[in-house]
Amino acid sequence: MVTAAATMVPSSGILLWKIAVIVQIFGTVYGSLLAISSNLNEDITRTFLPNERESIDDCHLRYYKLGHGPEPLPAFGRPAYLREFAHMAAIGWTREDGKMDWSCGGSLIWENYVLTAAHCAADDNGVAPNVVRLGDINLYDDSDNQYAQQLNIVEIIRHPEHRFSSRYHDLALLRLEKNVVLHDTVAPGCLWNDEEIPFPTMEATGWGSTGFGQANTPILLKVSLGTVPQAQCDQHYRKGDRGLKQGLQNYHLCAGDVKMDTCPGDSGGPLQMKLLSNAKMTPFIVAVTSFGSICGQSLPGVYMKVSPYIPWISSELAKRGEKIQGMVKVMHHVEKKTHSLKIISEWSFKPYACALRYIHLREYEDDVVYKKSESFESLDSSKAHMNIISSTQTVKIHWSAGTKGPGDCYGVIIDEDTVVTLAQCALFQRKTASHVTIHANNTRNDVVKAHRHPRYRPNSYYNDVAILKLKNRLQFSTNFIPACIWSAFDLPDPQFYVTGQGRLDLNEFSYNSEMVKGFKPQIVQVSPRADIHQQTNCSIPEEYLTGVANGLTQEHLCFGNKPFLVPESCQMLIGAPLRRNIWRMGRHFEHIYGLNLFGKDCGFGRSAVATRLGEHHEWMKSILLPNYKETGDSVHFINSDLSEYDQCTAPDGSEGLCMNVQRCPKVAYDAQTNRNVRICSSGSLVCCPYEHIRNATRFSAAARELDDCESRYRMFHEEFQRWQMDRIDHYYHMVYIGWQKGQQTEWNCPGTLITRNLVVSSAYCLLGVGTPPTVANVAEGNPNVTWYNPVMARIREVIIHPNYNSTALLHDIGLVRLERDIVPTARKYPICLWQNETHTPFLLHRKVIVEDVSMFVDSFAKYNSDCQEYLAMQGSRKLRTSELCADVDANNPRSLTGDPLVWYKHNTVDNSSTQYLVGTISYGRSQAELYNQTVPNMWLRIAFTGCLFLLSGVLSSAEGYKILFLVPFPGPSHWLMLKHFIRELSERQHQVTCITSFPFGEKLQNYDEILIDPPYPIRETFPVEGLFASSQTSNFDKLFMYWEMGINTSRHGLESANVRQFIRRTDLEFDLIVAEQFFQESWLMFAHKYNAPIVTISTYGYSDFFDRIMGVQTPWSFVPHMILSYEDDMNFFQRAYNVYLSLVDSLYREYVYLPSQDQLAREAFGDLTNEPNRLPSVADLERSISVILVNSHPILSIPRPSIRGLVDIGGAHIRAPKPLPDDLRTFMDEARHGVIYFSLGAYMQSAVMPVEKRTAILRVFGTLQQRVVWKFEDDSLLSKEIPPNVMITRWAPQNDILAHPNTVLFISHGGQFGTFEAMHHGVPVLFIPFFGDQHRNADRAIRQGFAQKLSFEAITEESFGASVQHLVENDNYYKRAKEISNLFTDRLVKPMDEAIFWIEYTARHKGAAHLKSKSVRLNWFEYNSFDLILYPVALVLFMIWANKLGNGKRGNRQQKQYRSSNNRNRVTSKR
Repeated sequence: MVTAAATMVPSSGILLWKIAVIVQIFGTVYGSLLAISSNLNEDITRTFLPNERESIDDCHLRYYKLGHGPEPLPAFGRPAYLREFAHMAAIGWTREDGKMDWSCGGSLIWENYVLTAAHCAADDNGVAPNVVRLGDINLYDDSDNQYAQQLNIVEIIRHPEHRFSSRYHDLALLRLEKNVVLHDTVAPGCLWNDEEIPFPTMEATGWGSTGFGQANTPILLKVSLGTVPQAQCDQHYRKGDRGLKQGLQNYHLCAGDVKMDTCPGDSGGPLQMKLLSNAKMTPFIVAVTSFGSICGQSLPGVYMKVSPYIPWISSELAKRGEKIQGMVKVMHHVEKKTHSLKIISEWSFKPYACALRYIHLREYEDDVVYKKSESFESLDSSKAHMNIISSTQTVKIHWSAGTKGPGDCYGVIIDEDTVVTLAQCALFQRKTASHVTIHANNTRNDVVKAHRHPRYRPNSYYNDVAILKLKNRLQFSTNFIPACIWSAFDLPDPQFYVTGQGRLDLNEFSYNSEMVKGFKPQIVQVSPRADIHQQTNCSIPEEYLTGVANGLTQEHLCFGNKPFLVPESCQMLIGAPLRRNIWRMGRHFEHIYGLNLFGKDCGFGRSAVATRLGEHHEWMKSILLPNYKETGDSVHFINSDLSEYDQCTAPDGSEGLCMNVQRCPKVAYDAQTNRNVRICSSGSLVCCPYEHIRNATRFSAAARELDDCESRYRMFHEEFQRWQMDRIDHYYHMVYIGWQKGQQTEWNCPGTLITRNLVVSSAYCLLGVGTPPTVANVAEGNPNVTWYNPVMARIREVIIHPNYNSTALLHDIGLVRLERDIVPTARKYPICLWQNETHTPFLLHRKVIVEDVSMFVDSFAKYNSDCQEYLAMQGSRKLRTSELCADVDANNPRSLTGDPLVWYKHNTVDNSSTQYLVGTISYGRSQAELYNQTVPNMWLRIAFTGCLFLLSGVLSSAEGYKILFLVPFPGPSHWLMLKHFIRELSERQHQVTCITSFPFGEKLQNYDEILIDPPYPIRETFPVEGLFASSQTSNFDKLFMYWEMGINTSRHGLESANVRQFIRRTDLEFDLIVAEQFFQESWLMFAHKYNAPIVTISTYGYSDFFDRIMGVQTPWSFVPHMILSYEDDMNFFQRAYNVYLSLVDSLYREYVYLPSQDQLAREAFGDLTNEPNRLPSVADLERSISVILVNSHPILSIPRPSIRGLVDIGGAHIRAPKPLPDDLRTFMDEARHGVIYFSLGAYMQSAVMPVEKRTAILRVFGTLQQRVVWKFEDDSLLSKEIPPNVMITRWAPQNDILAHPNTVLFISHGGQFGTFEAMHHGVPVLFIPFFGDQHRNADRAIRQGFAQKLSFEAITEESFGASVQHLVENDNYYKRAKEISNLFTDRLVKPMDEAIFWIEYTARHKGAAHLKSKSVRLNWFEYNSFDLILYPVALVLFMIWANKLGNGKRGNRQQKQYRSSNNRNRVTSKR
């Protein structure tokens, strides 16, 4: 056997010690995949459930109560033997001198029979072999003889058609003198009995020569060979060759490899494949080595297939009385010993029979062996591929009688009445599947409707997905939970379960050390694990290729396992799930990735394919969510005859009033999420259900207390704890409401303190006695302490919800007002109110009573729709939108009506906890039912505390301005600055509508956004990689980049569907337009549309055209262009270049760029007038700007002439620093030598930095004494690359880091915002500029003395290290930075306050025309009074010219007169 790539088998001749093993097995679970993390950023304390279902990726929320916890693991051990070649036999000839020639190999296939090649029946001298040796690896060494067995050959049985002169039927059986002693090292192999050979490669073993002319190897070797097509093999072994008169036949098999081959001495040995069953590997002999060409020449060898000869082998054994002992009689009582011939011929060599017969002797699959020594192996049965675990969610799909639909179709239960399956399994010839049988309880449930994917086509594997709706709703429990759908494309782990079925006996984990006693042929559901396959290793059987004619797409999930299975081990259930338990917020749930589509043997050996459900997420949502509408597809019911305050009926049947949408956040949210809404006479009036109408009066003191609750009582907040057994002991908001009867007081109603003099409780409870309550127990302490140590306060009044219905318990809420305010303390203070009317915190805590002691139990918010289904089953009334349901994680919870349902908010800044009252328990129809005793799984009706706003009138709309905020430029850093202005305006009660590419990212009052979707692909247009590669461009390139970017981003935004729709709206009015001043001039046409004044915000500083807009001409003699780094003392050449550049900019902008913006504006806003050309020009709109707020500061900008309306607000985005996250704070606090902060801003990303630069930077950081915080945008850095003094973080609170006293250096790209933050906090800067204004900012900061600059191209380990060391070791930079900080912060008014003042000033006065100079209408000639100079000059020149002209004419006349006189004189003289 050629040894180029052969593997030497290790010796097994090690003394086996008896080892005592303590085995601990938890149950009978094996082959288990433990639940894995979802890798999602999920926190149950920060999860919120919408009132109406919006997603189908919410199964873990809907059934959270039924989720499971940690899983146990099985483990055990056993002695280690070399079991891999237990069937391998060496065939020998005893020579006259007693030496042995081992010239052939064979395979033990029966306990006393060896299968070999027929030509091994005699050597070249015609001498037959006489001995067989088994259990020995090294034939010429006694080191491994401990388990060797050598037996004499008593009979050689050649195939009757074999001839030594030919190469046909080259098989023989060798009968041994007795049965072998079965052992782990000596056991028969199995025969492959199928004509099809699916194995792409197989192993050949033998003791043959290691090359042409080489001697035989004494050690058993193995090689891996691939099958060779017979047509290719025929080229090497032609018809008529010696011994091949008829050429190669069908029972011949060719196999070979470029580097490996079988050689002389390997004849008769097996070509084999190890197949998996029972977590063990059984060798199956596929063929026998027969002949080949010259050894080691990369030519294929020829092998005799075994499967055609099994009948002959069976008959020869049967003739000699061989039979199975024991096992067959146990399981097949009808067989008798006299039927031994029949027994052998029918099933003795079937794969399952052979595999099971010797399974106790086989080696375990590699995955199961987690530790192995020469004498012992430790096993983990949970790592087995196969697993007898049933998918309780799997159902079998059936068809009505007479319909020949697919016979083996399955599906998966995903909620109480829904099954997801394949399209081919849902409808057949226009007939729907009739019913399903549920595997978990073997019950039937009829199918009432089938939804097949509209793009599915029969006989295709594309869009093969469907949904079945069932007649009867299912009841779930902890043992029967619906499957969750994994909607993301990326899987959290590449391994998962495949749902299949197979023989029980082939899938049981083999723990036994003795032969099995019988078969268990029943078919059971199995769950083998599989791995995801990529396109490169996805091997699809050819028979399925016609169904994927266009190849596999993203909707297909290819999977499989490397080993092949023993036949009948696993058959894939079509339509059944690929699944995996995934941890979601502390509990795990079975998630389905896809549905079995096609494949063989559950994907073992060859890949199988599933339909990936995540790719059909949107279609499934359209079926499963009743109110789901695709984008722009919501239905608006318009009632034009309804005016404001008219009664109306909402689409869901709720009664309400026509109100402005701003007073109805619930309907506003519905419209935003494309749900059905009813519009009254105008687009701003909607039908708002009574319970969602917000009060429009001014804020009261009580309202302010409600809104300021979290900050007002922050000093009382305790440390947040996710798991807190004594939570009730730290709850200090409980009040008990009572009735005084003589000397006794009955405390019948629980209440919750929400302001210093308001208590909320249940209306049912407050009216239950028949008279109003008179006192309240407001004692300090938790509910139990308050109950037993009452402190009474008099009640002033009781306010019951005006729409309270005592029969149906609608609006079951009331307020109790105390006569006097309580004094808040750490042991009694008001709780905060949950005011969100569209979402509810998922994890809630419900107060219950256990043995007369109050305590909290976990509760989980439910969808109203889910609760409504349960109520309908109970015959109860319809659930109102003012109510919600919650699952209680307790059996038979007992609460008082009016008890609180509380959310604990985690304040990450200081790790404190704020309690919010989300709802109150509402239950009971009589006095006797004040106590609420629910049955398990019953959901509670809880009144939204949002109804309090109707009772107390504490909320109102603000008297602010309606502002349209335009942020069309898609730069993330620009947005981060402008967000501060939006937030400030919103907090000052202005109604802000923003058009932007960026969602705000958090809920903001008085804020609406119109998203440019999709956003402009700025990163593709200006890729960061390109900026890293070349950070220098010419000044003219920069100008053209700005102009081109301005046109492209303006056009993209105006052509956005959302923006076009917004422009077409005629129902909106705005008091002011606030726009970013950054090359989107066409957007100023919004000011014309709404006839509103304009304020613009320049995010990048001054530009010359700002001056012209406001009425100032820029003096180019000492004011450099915005992209130049010059100072105001330019030399001659600098002034010349500045004038040239500024002139080009001015002319191009006026005659090329602005006309292009004009064209964009006319295209977008042309519908506003019948004559688009009559729209004002962009230049006119610019001149109408009232105020430009410029992100500039005198320290970093050149002194220049200014005018009212140009306002410096540099640093307006900087706010007071907030506490750092714990890990970052600790990291910085403990930095004795200071901290360096490194960030390249929001656009440039360190993650895509060239590796060599990144490596150099990290090496420098590793040599520093200082600690380093590096904002790095992904996790590509390996932990071993990161020095111990460096913290890598995806996001960093830059302003808060720069404000930390230990920050000694800021390494920045030079953006305007970061530069201002460094100046504000007094931190030296090392600039690495790339583009735009970054070089200018860096140069000016350097001139100010607090910074240095290093070009990115120049970064090496030496240059970067020297720059950093220079800045941190030279105190002058630090001192100068602090001086700059004092100059920067020394202002009369904070920049944000000044900015908001001018914005409000402009809105208040409907513009600020009085701030504008009339010079805006003067041209350059008039502005510089050149007309006044030119006029007298021209007059003088004219007069000079006229004088000269007059003098000339007089001279000509005199000359003519002189000539005439002379002529007359001549005439006279002649006479």
